[in-house]
Amino acid sequence: MALQALLDKQRNDGSDTRNSTISHLLSLQELQPQYYTDEIVKGLILALILAGTNTSAATLEWAMSNLLNHPGVLEKARAEIELHVGGYDVPKDTMLLINAWAIHRDPEVWDDPESFKPERILENGAGIDSCKILPFGMGRRACPGIGMANRVIGLTLGSLVQCFEWERVSVEEIDMKGGSGLIMPKPSRWWPCANHAFY
Repeated sequence: MALQALLDKQRNDGSDTRNSTISHLLSLQELQPQYYTDEIVKGLILALILAGTNTSAATLEWAMSNLLNHPGVLEKARAEIELHVGGYDVPKDTMLLINAWAIHRDPEVWDDPESFKPERILENGAGIDSCKILPFGMGRRACPGIGMANRVIGLTLGSLVQCFEWERVSVEEIDMKGGSGLIMPKPSRWWPCANHAFY
């Protein structure tokens, strides 16, 4: 019902902008009404929403479970969020700009950084954060939610670590065996306690 109201609002808005997924799908509906029915458009929107939220939630759950099983890593993450970025003290409300061009061409990180060598990501784990595991696939079939997932997970996990003191329900480590299902859910065995950063 809410998705239909969203489609109707976009149709009745009268603006001819193509800056959203919904407006783009509705423009396709005008070109091919027999294929892009309201049901198909709503299904596509729902798939985008669910694919992004379920997988992000499961990833956050696994990350928090791992952090709670390794409290030293959790404290290190909290300290880094609170105090430092790359070894530098960063005062509150500082705008931090990242020079990705320089990072990707750092000779201390990359051998022959000015040359195009895609195979370098396979050597000694270099580039593992972005390419080695390929959790989002690649090419034309890559997950369209990669940008959203990276932003949501990074922001949410950072906020959870910064704003709460986390404890396991018992002294036992959290079982890291996966559950059954498409995204391997697991039962929560931890709870948050708000700290000073939350207020």
